Amino acid sequence: MRKIETVLISSGRLDLIYKWLKRITFYSFISTTIIGFSSQASESFLNPDQHGNQFGFEIGMGQTADIPACSNCPPPRQSHRFISLLGTYERLLQNQLADGDGGQLSWRIEAGLASITDDSINEQPYLINFSPLIVQYRTYVPNRSWNPKFLGGIGFARTNWKDFGGQPLNSASQFLVHIGASLEFQRNTKPYSLGYRLLHVSNGGSGRPNIGINAHVISITIPF
Repeated sequence: MRKIETVLISSGRLDLIYKWLKRITFYSFISTTIIGFSSQASESFLNPDQHGNQFGFEIGMGQTADIPACSNCPPPRQSHRFISLLGTYERLLQNQLADGDGGQLSWRIEAGLASITDDSINEQPYLINFSPLIVQYRTYVPNRSWNPKFLGGIGFARTNWKDFGGQPLNSASQFLVHIGASLEFQRNTKPYSLGYRLLHVSNGGSGRPNIGINAHVISITIPF
């Protein structure tokens, strides 16, 4: 009987994940369309040859962290590892290159799934990420094989990570805050990036408690 109940619960969660993935696909299409119309007026000074609009795929490994130290968290405050898979879209907003030197400002959209890998109770922990409000700044120096990038932004999540890491999230719907930096390495075709990100997950004060989860994420991004 327990096996049947476990299968039914797992199927219900998979149906929920599928439902939210369909929503993410729809919202991503709408956001991309809106960004396309809003940036048409600035197309005259964009340079698509210098890392213009592009889709990409990002895979990352993360670990929750006790930052800042939480004095009122229920012990033990455990740390968990997770894997993150993201589809990304970048649209060039401003090109500040002058004589091949300078930087570029982009609007970045992310959508994907993260899952805890060291779960010992087989609850299929998931976090569905949709982050349509990320700004990225890419520096560029000619004749250099690598250049730094910086990003920051917010997003939304649907998750069952309620009590992982001893961090009660209080609800399935959460907000995300992204702050990160990466190095972009040039290739003959398209560049790839190695990055670090500090990820914050919380309910934004919409419920109590609002302790939240913080995590370190190391990732590699490859454009299509």
